[in-house]
Amino acid sequence: MKDILDILMDTVKFNELGGIEECIIEPRKFKNSRGSDLFGYPSKQLYKASIYYDYHIKNSNFEKANEILGQIKIAIIIQELANLYKETFFKHSSNVEFLKDKKSLLDIFIDLASKFFDKREEDIRKLIDNGNKIYADNWSHIVQDEDNVTPEQLYRFYNSFQFPVGSLFPAIVEQDLGLAFRALPILLLNANECKHVFDFGGNSGETLMTIASRCNVRECCLIEENEAALKFAKWRDELFGIPNMSYKKESEISANIREHQGKYDFGICTEVLEHVYYVEETAETVAKLLKKGGILYFSASFGLYPEPSHLKKNIRYSGKEDELMSKFGLKRANIELPLPVLSNSRIYVKS
Repeated sequence: MKDILDILMDTVKFNELGGIEECIIEPRKFKNSRGSDLFGYPSKQLYKASIYYDYHIKNSNFEKANEILGQIKIAIIIQELANLYKETFFKHSSNVEFLKDKKSLLDIFIDLASKFFDKREEDIRKLIDNGNKIYADNWSHIVQDEDNVTPEQLYRFYNSFQFPVGSLFPAIVEQDLGLAFRALPILLLNANECKHVFDFGGNSGETLMTIASRCNVRECCLIEENEAALKFAKWRDELFGIPNMSYKKESEISANIREHQGKYDFGICTEVLEHVYYVEETAETVAKLLKKGGILYFSASFGLYPEPSHLKKNIRYSGKEDELMSKFGLKRANIELPLPVLSNSRIYVKS
C-alpha cells in the first residue's frame, strides 16, 4: 500500500507542478550500512529510474541516460539473484501448514524461530527489533577493555544472548542487495560444477539451505559454533526437506581437521574472521578444508572498527587480506561476476 501511495503522491506532485522538468528526481540507489550510495536501484525505485532515463534520453543527455541504464541493468540482476533466495523459501514454506500464509521472508523466519524455540512471535520480534542494542550492550559489559580482549570473554559474549540476536538474516532481508550477495555463490557453484560445499561461520545456514535446494551438490556442510543457530538450521532444513545437509561445530572441525581436510571444492566464509581471536589459525582451517583448485567465496570487514565484536587487534589485517590468505595456499582469482564486488569481498582458489 505504501508503494502505491508513493506513486500517487509523485503523480499529484507532477500534475501540480505542471511537468516532468519541475519534479524529476534521481532514484535512490542501494546504500551500505553507513548510508553511502552503492549501485543499482531497489525495486521500489525502478519506476522512477525509468522516468529519469526517459527524461534524459529525450533531452539527448546520452551520457547520463547510459549511466542510468547501467544502474537499471544492475538492479535487474540484483532482483534476479534475490529472487533465487525468495523462491526457495516460499517453495518450501508453502508445504508447511503454519507457514502457508506468510508473505515475507522475515515473517517466515520469525514463525520458524517461534516454533522451534517455543516462544511467542511477538517475543521473537522484540529480540530482532532490540537485537543491535542487546548485542552492543552485552559486548560493552563483557569486553570492557578492547585492547586486552581474551578468548574467554569472546566465549562468554557469544553465549550471552538468545537466538535470533546475532543473526544477520533479519537485516539481510530488509533489502534485496543483501540477498543478492548471498545468492552469488550459486552462480559460482553452477559455473564450476562444484559438488561438496561448506559455509564456515554460516550462522543459521540460510545461504547453504538455498544452495542445497537449487544446486546439483552432493554435500553441504554448515559449520557454526553457536549451538542454538546450528540446531535451528538442522530442524528447519529437515522441516523443509532440504537434501544433502550436514552440521558441524567450528571447534569440532578444528579439532578433527585431518578428517575433513581437502574434502570440499567450494567454501563460503563471509564476515567471520574480523570476529575471531585466532585469525590466522582460523584462516588456515578454512584453507585446509578445500581441495586443490577449490574455490572460496570470502569477505571480512577488518577495518570496520569500532563495532561490537569486531576485534581491535584484527585491524592490522585490513587491506592485507590477500597476503593473509596466501599464507595458506589461497590465491586471489579474477572471476567476473554480474555485480560489482564490494571492497571487502574476495574469491580465492586453492593452489
